[in-house]
Amino acid sequence: MKIQNFSSSLLNLLRGGFVRFAPFNILIVIFAISLIWCGHVASIETAPHRLPLSLAAGACWGALFALATRLAVERCACRSVLANTLPAVIGVITAAIGASLWCRLLDSHEGCPLWVMLYFGSIVSIVSFAVAQLFGERNAWTVFGRVFLAAVFVCLVTLAVHFGSILCIAAYDELIAKASHSIWLDISILVWCALAPVFMAATLPKDNEPTEHPKAFTVLFWFLVPIGMVLLAILYAYIAKIVITWSMPSGTMNWFASCAVGGYLFLWLSLRGSRVRLFAFLARRGWIALLPVVATQIVGIAIRYNAYGLTALRMAGMATLAIGIYALALAALDRPARSAFIVLAAAGLILTVSPFNILDVPIMQQSARLRSALERAGCFVDGRFIVPEKPNIAEKDAKIIVGAWQYLTERGWTDFDCSRRGSGADLLRVRKGIWNGNTFTRELAETVKTLSGRKHQDLPGMLKIDPANFTDRRHVSIDSMTTDEFRLERDSGAVDISGYAKFEIADPVLGYENGRYFVSLPQSALTNRIDVTAHVEKILGNPGNDANTEYGNYRIHTLRAEDAVWELAPDTAFLVRSLTLHHPQEESWLGHSLYGFILRK
Repeated sequence: MKIQNFSSSLLNLLRGGFVRFAPFNILIVIFAISLIWCGHVASIETAPHRLPLSLAAGACWGALFALATRLAVERCACRSVLANTLPAVIGVITAAIGASLWCRLLDSHEGCPLWVMLYFGSIVSIVSFAVAQLFGERNAWTVFGRVFLAAVFVCLVTLAVHFGSILCIAAYDELIAKASHSIWLDISILVWCALAPVFMAATLPKDNEPTEHPKAFTVLFWFLVPIGMVLLAILYAYIAKIVITWSMPSGTMNWFASCAVGGYLFLWLSLRGSRVRLFAFLARRGWIALLPVVATQIVGIAIRYNAYGLTALRMAGMATLAIGIYALALAALDRPARSAFIVLAAAGLILTVSPFNILDVPIMQQSARLRSALERAGCFVDGRFIVPEKPNIAEKDAKIIVGAWQYLTERGWTDFDCSRRGSGADLLRVRKGIWNGNTFTRELAETVKTLSGRKHQDLPGMLKIDPANFTDRRHVSIDSMTTDEFRLERDSGAVDISGYAKFEIADPVLGYENGRYFVSLPQSALTNRIDVTAHVEKILGNPGNDANTEYGNYRIHTLRAEDAVWELAPDTAFLVRSLTLHHPQEESWLGHSLYGFILRK
């Protein structure tokens, strides 16, 4: 009897939800169909994909706005006519505006990250605003648990439908006729981008509906609470280490601490209305245990900020911490969580499309740090950059110059001027006409290029600063390195391989140890390390191999034919097809890459 009642109530809920969110359902289906259409366009060019991608982006925006509008008008207790009409009107208008906007952007090839931030920032904002509308007076402490369990239920149903669909396609493919390869991806998109959102929307409660605390959470949190306590104990041990050594070790404590804060907020949202006393107590008073963790986060961020300035990742961490502190304040005051989602919705826009977005603010701050350091070092006087004959730069300023310049050059291509591909890509450019012009950085880059006579701007090198002295080798990543790639192009000239009769495809290892480069070919008879330092240094020192293409710190060179054959043994050589070198490197380093063929006589 209970199963019948559950099935009946579930069907009624879904039936009512399908009608209640009809505009959202229609637009989200259009979104999924547009993505499928895009996948069937047989071209790698942008132009043929412009229409389906624009429709998909517009439909996604329209669907989310229709959903949020429906929840908002329900919360305001508007008339049924307005509740049914307004979401449809706003959804269609937003979808049309979004599709038109993205169609023009894709047509003009403007790849500026600001538009990507606008898209995802707006999605975060509107979803957060929609979630905030679910918190009412009678369900403030139980609605989150209900929505979470509904999401788990929808995921299980979607997985079952997806698996069943794949099984049917596989059976048809094996027993009847070969199915199209694209149908597998089409089914995945249809199930996860259309079916799952439609069912999820249908399960959302109304503002005037009181909800009971889900009993299933009792089982779930008997597993999650001990995990959270173990993480908290590790963080406390880390804090004790800081107090004992009286130093802030370099590490990623900020994100682990953010996970601990996020875990508590999840517990607070889920268990504040629990009837289990332990869980209710943890939800009500658990914020106290996080105070030392949050205090350590603040100190750590302040130290890193003073030492290295602002970065996009560090600014995102600051924003996450600020939102977490606000939510913890709500928990301490025992206030409903609705305003936290409103704050998150505002942050989604402020940090992406306002003048305070996470790309422009770090650039302006790092540019200001660089200018101040250059002025103190006597390298920037009366608005002009000069290079002293014998630079005498203090260690503190040298560190700032290396760090700020590295950050600016790393983002000079990837984050700022994607729309100008092939047009002066060798210059560091900051976006124009968006939120800041940053004249200083742009003019400095052009001046450095002119003075150095090279396409790659090396400000520390011009000032006789060794970046290796200010780089923590334990935390050097590929993204923070200078990368030189040498390619043997088809039109580079004939390679002399006379005397060699056999070719073998090789999977070599190119390494660096104690100042020497070596090649190891484990798949051949040559199992020992072979010193190739002379060959590598010849390529690096060849003045004819200046970068012909450059993306920030990634430089692509044309490899000369006479440098492409490396003699490894009297009867064996290696034909280099491409060679990639990363700098700086460890004393023992296997991060380079080498592709080509083994030549045998």
